[in-house]
Amino acid sequence: MIRKILVATLLLGALVGCQQMDPTEYGVVFRRLPPIVGGGVAKDVAKPGETILVMPWDSVYRFDTKPKDVSWGTQAKGKLSPEQTDYVFSRASDGNEVALAFTIRYQITQDPSKLIELVESTATSEEDIQRIVIAVGRSAIRQRMNELHTSAFLDTNTRYTAVDKVRSSMRDLLEPSGIEIVQVNLDDYRFERKLRDGTIDTSYQQRLTEIQQLTEDTERERSRMETMKAQKDREQKSAEAKKNQLVAEADGYRAQAKLRGQAYLEARQNESKAILAKGKAEAQGISEQISALNGPGGEAMLKLELAKQLKSGDPRFVVLSRSKSGAALDLSKIDTNQLLMQLGITEGAKDDRARTPSGATTAKAEGVDVRADLSRQIGAETDLSRTTQSGK
Repeated sequence: MIRKILVATLLLGALVGCQQMDPTEYGVVFRRLPPIVGGGVAKDVAKPGETILVMPWDSVYRFDTKPKDVSWGTQAKGKLSPEQTDYVFSRASDGNEVALAFTIRYQITQDPSKLIELVESTATSEEDIQRIVIAVGRSAIRQRMNELHTSAFLDTNTRYTAVDKVRSSMRDLLEPSGIEIVQVNLDDYRFERKLRDGTIDTSYQQRLTEIQQLTEDTERERSRMETMKAQKDREQKSAEAKKNQLVAEADGYRAQAKLRGQAYLEARQNESKAILAKGKAEAQGISEQISALNGPGGEAMLKLELAKQLKSGDPRFVVLSRSKSGAALDLSKIDTNQLLMQLGITEGAKDDRARTPSGATTAKAEGVDVRADLSRQIGAETDLSRTTQSGK
């Protein structure tokens, strides 16, 4: 009996295998047994790096949870399926056919309960999951991108909004089954259509490319104009600032000049007032002097002034006569030498007349007149000399 048990144990050990999970793999065990003896999907899920015993009636469904990509519109071959190397062809809302290049990144969930549900209801291999992602992705791309008008494809914001709708639609369909949509990218779009013979009609795309090029050129020119406008605005503001600075400097110079002018004006006004006051005082003094000269003492003052002038100039001529009206003096010149000569002649005539009896009365009279004149002149000169001395 013991021998039979040992043989059975050896046979069982030979049939039992071991499997170890990779660092990113999860394993779901399925037992091909009647449900009454524990058949079906096991409730325990093998974790990354875990080693499990696999019975002959067990199958292990291994799922790599690293992110994976599916793409359309790429020329790469390799591991990509034929349906991935081609574009997703759809139509814009206005009927133009468009070829779309998309990349969808997805990964399998790490939740054990969802992994069990994934095996029970959806897929048992990564290839099955990839086919599901491709089918759902094509459907969502055609549905959401078909909502765009041809012109909307040229607008970045509208185009990205449609891509977000594609991602949301795929998440709603796949995430409940344990397939997570990480990212959806629109890589390229072309308004092309595939003909029956397999060729591609690109005429409409070429026209759109020309229009887009013109639009980009227009935008660049508009941007250049905006840049130039901003530059000119900066230059204008700089010139206005310079002008304001010059105006402020000019205002400062004008204010300073005004202050200097006012100070100069006030100084000259004060000076003119002083000159005017001095002139008035001098005029008043002259007026008073004139009044004094017109009075009784004017003649004496005039004589005094004449005596001063004669004294200072050592004159040979003397003023003696008076005007006929008696109001002023008349100036007469008498040469002293002539006066002495006349005096000598007069004395000689006097002697001759004394010796001549006849005509004595006439000579005497003439001599008296001459002597009287000379006496008056000498007296006037004497008075003038005294006046001069007294003035000194």
